[in-house]
Amino acid sequence: MAVWDTSVASGLHPDDPLFELASEAALANEPFLLAAPTVQEIAFGLERQGDARFAALLAWFKELFAVGMLEVLPLSWEAALLAGQLRALLPIPPTGSTAHSALQWHFALGWAGSRANIEARVATTTGRSLGAKSV
Repeated sequence: MAVWDTSVASGLHPDDPLFELASEAALANEPFLLAAPTVQEIAFGLERQGDARFAALLAWFKELFAVGMLEVLPLSWEAALLAGQLRALLPIPPTGSTAHSALQWHFALGWAGSRANIEARVATTTGRSLGAKSV
């Protein structure tokens, strides 16, 4: 059972070999799984573009779930709790910093922090849901 993260799932396009692979898997009743934070990240990226082409891609992306080609691996409460604990280990802004205000740190490190947050949620979702041993 493969779980796609954002780097793989964002490569899914109608004319891409990855789409053909996903189609074949769906026909075999083995839809690909996307971690819930991956779906969130892709929807965010497509929605914020403000372009009709991206709106069409978002509608197409939604349809992949509706027809059963893709499924969402949900974020359990245990995974959400662990992701929050991991996020707390790398606070934004970094503690003890006097060089920037909290707002400046938010903008300067926002992408890295949100990306780390999403990656932590993906990792905790897939690890817990697929029976990985905790470390």
